[in-house]
Amino acid sequence: MTKLAQLQHPDPMHLEAAAGWIQLGDYDSANDELEKIRAEWRAHPDVLDLRWLIYSHHEQWDACLDIASAIVKMASDRVWGWVHKAYALRRATGGGIEKAKPVLLEAAKLFPGDTV
Repeated sequence: MTKLAQLQHPDPMHLEAAAGWIQLGDYDSANDELEKIRAEWRAHPDVLDLRWLIYSHHEQWDACLDIASAIVKMASDRVWGWVHKAYALRRATGGGIEKAKPVLLEAAKLFPGDTV
């Protein structure tokens, strides 16, 4: 896996602010903060992690599945990408437990030290 580039100033500040808004339960302000991140960095897994939380709060499961799939593709070493993908697969259009289970089983193999 290739090493991911780090967000550059001022984008980490917007990422931290978005995380703070999420902790306060203000998902719309969190989304506004993520929109301040330069376009070329909005697909970074750190940004997508928070975007997934925002979309899941609004129960936009098809979008959550797209986001989690992108995280798994770019950063397959992040257990939460796999968990988010399974969670979204369970709830997305045409999804279900039978579609989520193989993703969790794969994650359990990849991350034997984590509780998946």
